[in-house]
Amino acid sequence: MDMNNELKDGSSRNNISFSDYFYNTSEQTNTDGDITQHSLALRSYGDGLNNWSTNSTKLIMTNHFNNDRLRTHLNAQIYWDYEGAYDEMNMYQAAYDNYDTSTLNATDLASFNVQKSEFEYERTLLEAEDAYKYDVSINGSIVYDWQKDKDYELSLSLYMDIYSALKSAITLVRDQA
Repeated sequence: MDMNNELKDGSSRNNISFSDYFYNTSEQTNTDGDITQHSLALRSYGDGLNNWSTNSTKLIMTNHFNNDRLRTHLNAQIYWDYEGAYDEMNMYQAAYDNYDTSTLNATDLASFNVQKSEFEYERTLLEAEDAYKYDVSINGSIVYDWQKDKDYELSLSLYMDIYSALKSAITLVRDQA
């Protein structure tokens, strides 16, 4: 099986898993028209798949009332242990940490250090939010079916993302305190 041509030069990203390839951090053209690229060597790190949780749980509850004309539905799901996401962050950190900066001129070194600090800042924000620890979803719905006659039926539905609403309410109360 051949490697995807778009990944060979490092200009595209593979978001399924991580293999060895080059990631271009910058490209500069000098006055002679020559292009200089600075690439990080991304090496395999870990064995987790990106955007794929190691564990998940899903609970569903549906109730029917009033001769099945009124239905309530509640579902909750939690996905946790996104190991691949940690693998990606560690892979990029290792690539930045192991880059031979002695080969860079002053301008390129300054550019490299800015890119590295931007990456580390974004990583800090993600880790502070526990972005890769878990993903929770709690949803609810109420459906009422109204049938006027054999040929006419109306369904009224109300849906709500309960988890997001609760999280927003807690944040609002905490910010006001």
